[in-house]
Amino acid sequence: MLGKLFRGKFLAFLASAFRKKKLQFAGSLAHLATPSAFDRFLRQLRSKNWVVYAKRPLGGPQYVIRIWRVTPIVSPFPTGA
Repeated sequence: MLGKLFRGKFLAFLASAFRKKKLQFAGSLAHLATPSAFDRFLRQLRSKNWVVYAKRPLGGPQYVIRIWRVTPIVSPFPTGA
């Protein structure tokens, strides 16, 4: 179930970044810059089973929440410029 949830969220963010023109494609991935090729690529990714590795956080959930409060979240997607 976690794999399906992660896949859905990740691909939704990826599609959103594509629509907002925040992705850059170069080299062998340059063909993905066209909407039809990118949609085909997303369909292929949706058809795969994703395996998510997760384990209990060291120190418990309180530790993870404390880390989230002091660690800035960095997007993997370029912001322009």
